[in-house]
Amino acid sequence: MITTRTHRWVVLVGGLAFAGFSWLSGCAKNPPTANVSLTGTGATLPAPLYEKWISEYAQERGVRIVYQAVGSSRGVEVMKTDLSDFGASDAPLTADEMVQAGNDVLHIPTTTTAVSIVYNIPGLSDLQLTGETLADLAAGKITRLSDPRVLQTNSGAKLPDIPLQFVHRADGSGTTKVFTQYLSLVSLTWKQTIGVRSKVLVPGLALRDGNSGVAEMVRTTPGAISYVPLNHARAFGLSVAKIWNGANAYVGPSLDSVTAATGPVSGNATASLLNSSAPGAYPISSFSYILVHEDGEDCAKRHALAQFLKWTAREGQAYAPFLHYAPLSPQAEGLALALVGKLRCQGKLLESTQQ
Repeated sequence: MITTRTHRWVVLVGGLAFAGFSWLSGCAKNPPTANVSLTGTGATLPAPLYEKWISEYAQERGVRIVYQAVGSSRGVEVMKTDLSDFGASDAPLTADEMVQAGNDVLHIPTTTTAVSIVYNIPGLSDLQLTGETLADLAAGKITRLSDPRVLQTNSGAKLPDIPLQFVHRADGSGTTKVFTQYLSLVSLTWKQTIGVRSKVLVPGLALRDGNSGVAEMVRTTPGAISYVPLNHARAFGLSVAKIWNGANAYVGPSLDSVTAATGPVSGNATASLLNSSAPGAYPISSFSYILVHEDGEDCAKRHALAQFLKWTAREGQAYAPFLHYAPLSPQAEGLALALVGKLRCQGKLLESTQQ
C-alpha cells in the first residue's frame, strides 16, 4: 500500500531487527522485521534533528529510515494519500484535513522550537517588538525603522533610519503557518485581512524558498527582517528580536523560553503554545509533530514505526539541545508516549507499544 518517492531523500541504511518481546493477549504480535524500511515526508523545521535521530537510530538499532524534508504542507498531504509511512508538520491538521485523511491521524509531539524574528540592522542588537507591530511589518505596512510603532517599543535605542524589507517564505511552510497563527492571535487586522496561511503573498515584499533561503537573505541584506526557526537563526548567526508575550514581558527565543511555553499544556498534544502567559515563555513557540495513522495493515512497518517513535520521545531528546531544539518536557514526553500507545495494526493494539 505504501509507495516511495525517489528525489531529495535523506537515506540511512541498515537491517531492521527487534527481539525479546513477550506475547500479549489481544495485541498484534511482533512479526519478522527483516528488510523492513520506513519512509517519512514533511516539515523542514525539525529536519536537522530528524536526520540526526535517523543516523543515530540506524547505528543503534540497524534500522533503515528515509525522510524527505519538503515542507509541512507535503507532510499533511501524505496523510491523505498514504505515500509515506509517516508525515511531519509544524502545525496540527485542520478539521477539514483530518476528515480528508480519514479522521485517524495522531499528532506525536517530537520537539519544541521557536519561530524566531531575525533581522539585519547594523548597530542594533536588541530589537523589541509587540505582536501588533510585527504584524504590520509582515504585512508591509511598516517600511522604515523610524516608524513611530517601532520607536515606541525601542525607546532609548539608537535606531538608524533605514528602509526595512520583510522577507516571506515562497513555499508552503509549517513555519509560516505557526507564524501567521501567532499574528492572527495578536492582531485583529491581520486575522481579518490575511489570516492563518502556509504561504503569504504580499505585493512588494521579498520571497525566498526554504528557511535557509530566508535566513541567507536576511544575513546578506541590511534592513531585512523575517522569521525562521531558532536553529536557523543560530546557524546563520542572525540577530533575534524580543517579542512581547502573554505575561506582559519582552522575551527572546531560547531553549529555556521555549520550554517555558509548554507549561500550560494539559493532556492535549495539539494545544497551542502561542502567546503563552507562562512566566518567561517565548510567544511564538510550537511543537513539531510526526503524523501517523492510528491503524494500518502492514504490521512489520507498524511495529518498526512504534519502536522508532518511542525512542525519539525518550533517548532521542538528548540530541535536541545540541541542534538548538528544546527537549520535550516530561509532560509532553508522556503525551507522546501515550499517543504511540494507541497505534494499531489490523485493528489490534501493537504489542511493541505495550513494553
